[in-house]
Amino acid sequence: MNRDVMSVKEIAQYLGFGRAKIYQLVEANQIPVVKIGNQYRFYKPVIDEWLREVSMTALREKRLEEIAAAVRRRAKPKGGTKLSNTDINRFVHQLQTHRATR
Repeated sequence: MNRDVMSVKEIAQYLGFGRAKIYQLVEANQIPVVKIGNQYRFYKPVIDEWLREVSMTALREKRLEEIAAAVRRRAKPKGGTKLSNTDINRFVHQLQTHRATR
C-alpha cells in the first residue's frame, strides 16, 4: 500500500485495527481525518506523525508516573511526609516544565 490518501478500510489495515475502531476514533476526534462528502479519508504522512506524537505522549506519561512513584517511595518512609499524590504530581509536572524550558 503506497498510497498517501487512504480510506477507512485501508487505514484500518495499515494500523491493524478493525473498521469499527477507526470509526470510534473518528467520532471521538482522536485521529486526524478529512471528510469528503460522506466519506472519510486519511493522509498517510499525517497519520504517521500522529502515531509518533501519540507514542511520545504515552512514553512521557509513563516516565512521569515512574518519577512520581519514585518520589512517593522516597517521601513516605522518611518521616511520613504530608505530601499528597496531588502535591507529588504537581511537583513532577513543575519539574517536567522546568526541564522542557531549558
